[in-house]
Amino acid sequence: MDLQELKSNAIERRNFLAPSLKFDDQKFEFVFVLDRSGSMQGDKIMLASRALVLFLRSLPSTCIFNVIGFGSGYEKLHPTSVHYSQNSLEQATKYAQGMSANLGGTSLIPPLQAIYGSSQAPGFLTQIFVLTDGHNAEGAQAVVNLIRNNKPFARVFSLGIGSGASVALVNGIATEGGGVAEFVTSNEKIETKVLDQLKIALKPSLLKAIPV
Repeated sequence: MDLQELKSNAIERRNFLAPSLKFDDQKFEFVFVLDRSGSMQGDKIMLASRALVLFLRSLPSTCIFNVIGFGSGYEKLHPTSVHYSQNSLEQATKYAQGMSANLGGTSLIPPLQAIYGSSQAPGFLTQIFVLTDGHNAEGAQAVVNLIRNNKPFARVFSLGIGSGASVALVNGIATEGGGVAEFVTSNEKIETKVLDQLKIALKPSLLKAIPV
């Protein structure tokens, strides 16, 4: 390899790695995909509500975010992600505290497809958080395959709700999505697990840094 090739390679490496060092300047989009199916009734929907409120109140002020509730179908809190503000936080918190497990069966693939099919906001890294008890109509592997096939689009984290949450689904989501899986139950303090997930989400991998 001659001197010119060495210089060229050095420039390419510098251009590739430099953006990853700009974590303080990186902006994020957070999409919370929340299970509101019938199987979430009782303590589980209350636990999911607590977790979602914790996430919402801990988001960075420069982010954009959205909440999607799913069951047999799905519904978005906003048509597209909105900027974090006192007003949007209050609106989302009210949604979280008032939601019910009233959306029928459990079909996680449609809301994920909707996210993957949407346009990403320029300059924002998308981080998806799935909160579910893991009883999915399409089966765990179908969800895992979808996330694997869309890995470049977003990192995906998972929070298993309740003692009966599907280990295969919750772990599979995080493994293929490049995120972290956690499990919470109603008889434990959930703050540490929720905030640890968020801290990791705010430290994207080198390959995910957006050029600035």
